[in-house]
Formats: sequence, C-alpha cells, structure tokens
Amino acid sequence: MVIQEIFGVNAVMRAIAGEDQFMPKAAQGQVVAALGDHSRVEIHRYPGRGHAFARKGGDHHDAGDAALAQSRTLAFFSKNL
Repeated sequence: MVIQEIFGVNAVMRAIAGEDQFMPKAAQGQVVAALGDHSRVEIHRYPGRGHAFARKGGDHHDAGDAALAQSRTLAFFSKNL
C-alpha cells in the first residue's frame, strides 16, 4: 500500500521487524517519518527481528515478540473493529 493511500482508511497498524530483509532500514525510517504521528496509525517496532518473526516454525520466529505482536493486534482489533 502506498503511504498516501493509508490516509483514506479508518485505522492502520504496522509492525516493523528491525532486521526485515524485505524492508531496508531506510524504508522503515520513511514509514515511521510519514506515519508515526498520524492519529489513526499505530506503529510497533521489533528491533532485532527478521521478516515473519511471529510465524511459528519460521526461520525468524521469536515466541516473546510473537506473543507481544499478537496481543497488540488483538487490542487494535478490539479498538477499531
């Protein structure tokens, strides 16, 4: 989704894995700079985590951050859906 398109939706949650091989740190910074202060956007950063860190059995799985991401997602859904 293009950053400009995000402003047309009710709410957005974005998880950023700090070591995501598909999203370079420069791109992560651009997303945070563009959306970080927007009232309808929640951004959660997971330093040191690779892409798909919440996927059980995945190469980058981290149980602690996966549980944190899940609880944040459920709270986001409860608040916005």
